[in-house]
Formats: sequence, structure tokens, C-alpha cells
Amino acid sequence: MKEIELRSKVAAQARAWLGLRESDGSFKTIIDTYNSIKPLPGGYKMTASDPWCAAFVSAVGQACGLSDIIYPECNCDRMISLYRSKGKWVENDNYIPGICDLIMYDWQDTGVGDNSGEADHVGIVVSVNNASIVVIEGNKSNMVAYRTIQRNGRYIRGFCCPDYASKAATAAVSDPVEDKPAEDSEDSADLHLDPFALRAVYHDYEYKVKINLLKRGDYGPQVSNMQALLYCKGFGGLPTGSFDEATEKALIAFQTQAEIQADGEFGGESFARLWNWG
Repeated sequence: MKEIELRSKVAAQARAWLGLRESDGSFKTIIDTYNSIKPLPGGYKMTASDPWCAAFVSAVGQACGLSDIIYPECNCDRMISLYRSKGKWVENDNYIPGICDLIMYDWQDTGVGDNSGEADHVGIVVSVNNASIVVIEGNKSNMVAYRTIQRNGRYIRGFCCPDYASKAATAAVSDPVEDKPAEDSEDSADLHLDPFALRAVYHDYEYKVKINLLKRGDYGPQVSNMQALLYCKGFGGLPTGSFDEATEKALIAFQTQAEIQADGEFGGESFARLWNWG
């Protein structure tokens, strides 16, 4: 599995848990997943009354089979210590994170200089542009929800960076079918055409969560989801997570047939027409 596929898998799992909340008890799925980690970090079994933002991140890693790189913890500062000990902690508010890196917050941040206080909260980065970072968080207003935060803005404590690259490299060495063409790869098709991922795209627009305009050169889970929709509607190939020339041509072909502006950029109008196409 490629690095972008690992990151997309984590994003899809985080999105699958959007809306789980304390008020109806649905968040207990996350607590139970965290408590299935063996051995339990620090030997501590989470309860329904505990703060659960770090447990959410850890549970996503556990559900994806990636607890060896998404280090499990239920305490933010201890999680930072784990990543720091592995050389995967970035002490820089202005860092540009990758998709499915972890962002740590400090609500006591004054906004002056690089924040070095205690961490209060953590989430999973799912989108980045020049101005903002979109994050999925557990225990945000007692539920799993999105947050958009300004890049290099107030409250950013730093970033934990799971080593997706080395995990992908290890998998490539051990996988005897790595050289199969992408079209023949069940893992690739199952991952990117997962209905959770497609529903996530619809959820983003339906509930008016800001999604960045996608264009050539972009990459990440949103691009994968767009490519999956195009593929399902008969345009382009299997998703790669990279908005390349082939993706641009497939999108322009769709826009031309749909009789909308054929500019090769994917925004709200293109999404609405593509979702209902065919």
C-alpha cells in the first residue's frame, strides 16, 4: 500500500466516525476501540466520563491497523512525548502538516511566539491550504466534528507526524503482489471506492463545511474522493490521491458533457452535477 493510500485510509476512518457523540452514547464505539489496544497504554482502561480527544486519534489508528505509527495514548502531553521520543514531533506552529498528521492545541496560547505550553486537545488533519487547516476531532463539543483553524494561528501547540512513509515502504517489501497493475489491485479499489469515503464528500457539501477548490497539483483524501466519484460516473481511472494531468482531463471531459464551465477545477457546481450524473 502506498503512503497516500495509508493516509487516505486514516482519513476515511476518521470521517466514518463523524457525528458520533456523547448525548446518544454512540461515541462509546471509540472508547471500546481504544480499550481493545493491547497492551493498554499505561495500563489504563478508558471510561465514558474521560476526555476522549486523544483516545479518538488512537482509536482511528487502531481501527486502521496502524498503532505502530499512530502511537496510542489517551493523554495529549504523553502522546507528544511518544512522538518526540521517535523524532516525529514538530515544534513549529508554522509547519505545513501532511494529510493525517496530528495537530495539537493549547487553549491558553497567547498568540505571541511559538507556543510551548501544555497540550489540551488533538485532532487529525484532513485538508491543508495556504490559509487554513481542516481537522477532524473527537470530543469537540462532545462529538466527532470538523474544525477549521488558521495556519500558523493561535492555539496551535505543534504537530505529531506518524511515519506513513516507512510503513508504506515496509509493506511494499513484504507484499508479494506489489508489482501488480493498480487496476488489478483489490486493496486499491476497495479503499478508494469505499462508500464511507463517497458519503464523506456528500456530507461535506450537504452541511456546508468548507471544502477547498480542487485543482491540478493538489493531493490528499479530497482528491481521492473526487477521483472516486469521477470513476464511478465513467470518467478517469482509479483514484491515486494526486490531481495530475489525467485527472484534469477526466474532469474537463465531464464538465464539457455536463455543459458547465470546463476549467478543470472542482468546486461546488461540479460536485453537485457529478453527484447526480447518470
